[in-house]
Amino acid sequence: MRRVLIAAGLVPAGLLLGACGTTSDGPAATDGPPAAVQDDFAAQQRKAENMIADCMKQKGFRYVPSTTSTVSRVDQYIGPPSLLQADDVVRPLRQKYGFGVAAKEVYPNDPLVNEPNASARENPNNKIREDLDEAQRQAYDKAMGTGGKPGVAGTPGCVEQASKAVFGITDINRAEADAERAWEKFGSDPAVVAAAQKYADCLRSKGYRISRGEPGEVETFVLEQVRPASAVAVGEEDTSTAGDPRTALKAEIGKALDDLDCRGPYADIVRTRYPSIVHLSRGQG
Repeated sequence: MRRVLIAAGLVPAGLLLGACGTTSDGPAATDGPPAAVQDDFAAQQRKAENMIADCMKQKGFRYVPSTTSTVSRVDQYIGPPSLLQADDVVRPLRQKYGFGVAAKEVYPNDPLVNEPNASARENPNNKIREDLDEAQRQAYDKAMGTGGKPGVAGTPGCVEQASKAVFGITDINRAEADAERAWEKFGSDPAVVAAAQKYADCLRSKGYRISRGEPGEVETFVLEQVRPASAVAVGEEDTSTAGDPRTALKAEIGKALDDLDCRGPYADIVRTRYPSIVHLSRGQG
């Protein structure tokens, strides 16, 4: 099952990216959104976050402007975001870092595996909300516009106000429904389903015990095997940093390259026909 990526301000990142002009069946893309487009989106997101903070302050709540949905440098070569990169961009990174798990110990000062600001990617507003009592939390959600339908009580919530002002999104619920439909369209596209099965079959031919090869899941199967917690869960050898990290990295690199070699047509379809799906789904839930 997909896990919707929640951006700062509790706004699904796919909705905001969609507001910038990326759609599931939009124009072809080869290497993901251009840097200028990503920078423009980041600036817009910062503006929206500041608006949410000001709005919440007026309603008596603390809100910290945050951009936790910003794609990290590690995303260039691991997980769903890497599907937006051409294989010749991903390959040299995986040849050195694998999936970036054991590489954290082998290259402790390399920002491509150990980002200095990694801890800052946790949204501080989650804790702010959790620390409220039940009545305050309900009031907080109503102020944000996340406690049901935005604006149902009269005034739109702060998220909806900022989204409308900055991105032109006038109805968060409708935008969420549109995102859900985009995902369903992707997952039911015969070409996508066939490419995902081909991806899974290729992994099976390399000895991976993959039971399902569904769109949105197949691209994280090998990655989840090399993450410490999930390696034990699937009964595979833990290729994390247990023992010699360089030995672990060597094994991890092999798996990362197997995955890259198998993803071919599936990655091509995602990159050229469904780039926004990457931002609607990150990993499995």
